[in-house]
Amino acid sequence: LCAGITGGPTTSAATSYSVTHEDDAWHGDLDKSAWGCVKVTQIENYKGFIFGNWDPTAPSFTDYLADMAWYFDVFADRFDNGLEMVGGMHKWVLNCNWKAPAEH
Repeated sequence: LCAGITGGPTTSAATSYSVTHEDDAWHGDLDKSAWGCVKVTQIENYKGFIFGNWDPTAPSFTDYLADMAWYFDVFADRFDNGLEMVGGMHKWVLNCNWKAPAEH
């Protein structure tokens, strides 16, 4: 999915898009004309979660999940009123070897 400047997500290739922290990260040096969005060929809504795939020959998301769908369903269906996913950035600074958080 690609979020255009004037609207929400789109499945079509776009020439204008927003970049998070563009001024801070690129200092005005990002040439947007050299970049673009890639069209998402498959989009599936599974229990309110949106999944996209760029490969038109890939199996559907539900086919790909197969027997693992049970585990996803246990998570997604655990509350009568559904889940609310809260966006935003999560950042932690850990004074340790870089592999320690991933391994433990």
